[in-house]
Amino acid sequence: TQSPGNFLYAYNSDGTEFWRYNNEYWWANENAPIAAKDSTIYFGSDTGMLYALDYWGNLKWKTEVADTHRFQMAIHKGGDLYISAGNLKVVSPDGEIKLINNNFTELFGRISFSPDGEQIYFSTGKLFRPDEPSDFYCTDLEGNVLWKVNSLSPNYEHPAIDNEGNVYFFGTDSVQANVQYLLSYSSNGQLNWKYNVISGFGQYSAASITKSGDIVFPAIKKENGVNFHEIISLNKVGEENWIYIIEHEGYMGDYRPDHGLVSDDEGNIYFGSTGGVYFWALNNQGELMWKIPLDGNEFDNSPAIGSDGTLYIGTHQSSSFQDHKKSLIAIRDEPSSVEENELPKEFRLEQNYPNPFNPSTKIKYQLPQASYVTIKIYDMLGREIKVLTQKHLQAGNYELTFDGSDLASGTYIYRITAGDFTDSKKLLLLK
Repeated sequence: TQSPGNFLYAYNSDGTEFWRYNNEYWWANENAPIAAKDSTIYFGSDTGMLYALDYWGNLKWKTEVADTHRFQMAIHKGGDLYISAGNLKVVSPDGEIKLINNNFTELFGRISFSPDGEQIYFSTGKLFRPDEPSDFYCTDLEGNVLWKVNSLSPNYEHPAIDNEGNVYFFGTDSVQANVQYLLSYSSNGQLNWKYNVISGFGQYSAASITKSGDIVFPAIKKENGVNFHEIISLNKVGEENWIYIIEHEGYMGDYRPDHGLVSDDEGNIYFGSTGGVYFWALNNQGELMWKIPLDGNEFDNSPAIGSDGTLYIGTHQSSSFQDHKKSLIAIRDEPSSVEENELPKEFRLEQNYPNPFNPSTKIKYQLPQASYVTIKIYDMLGREIKVLTQKHLQAGNYELTFDGSDLASGTYIYRITAGDFTDSKKLLLLK
């Protein structure tokens, strides 16, 4: 007979099971787990319980934090867990409930922290209910309000925060409930800009910030009188960089990405459809790199990127019922050109081509063994200008493109570090 309960799984990087934990409740877990710096794993059940497991999957403690499955959690840099469960709770790493703040109405949105960790941001209210009060808040760590914005109809996903403390979130106009925006506010509560998404946003959609500081997000917009799901990229002042239209066949809603997007070191963007149609990868110019069919496996959470660059995609079918099915997919970008059975015999950094160049050039390099690779651009005074690659790569022959469109003409240095190997070469940008 099938054992009762619902499981949290841990898998090794090669796809073999590491452990599983049975929380003894058959309702599927909706809360994404969080791994702390000390390898403690936190997750919540649909019965309102918060669990803490050690690295090996053994229970450290559990405590009830909600009377509903609707709660979210975020971890502070000091280790405390911040729980939104209708109210605001703070739980210590040993399971003590340190704070309960009941001063908010319908606090079910996910919580984000400011860069210095001294403020928190969240939305309150009922989704798409303009007759109900709802606000976007910035508070201190105890929930004391520093500033707030009436957004009429928020969504439940994390606000995005950049390194300068600017915050990005979805909301409707405070007067016209059918006018919807991506909003940017400064850390002191001043409106920077707002971008009209015209036809709306998803309840779990969120803006994400790329390494270059661009803001990317899914939305619904109307093109030539027809609604499409789109991925939109804006610069820091809210101007469009590019828009990728998600072409669809049949029911448009099946193609909807309703989650926060993920961007890697090179600015590539990854997302999937909640209806289980495709999973897409775009480059930093908004061009399709690849897409894979999900064969009806629904995708409702953000993907994750491992330290070696592996992309992990979690999908599901019928997750609200017993005997539900889940899938974990791992995708790893392979070297751009590896001769079969002929791996490089030495580390090597080649001269860029073309050189001189305007505005882009290609840089090739070789790795005889798996290494953590960093390639950076410097000016002639030794000041770091750009990071081109910073991740773990397998042995092979690699090629990347350096775009100097935003740089002045002149001589620059590119430097590779791979394990103990370091090499540098000059390149000349002529405009």
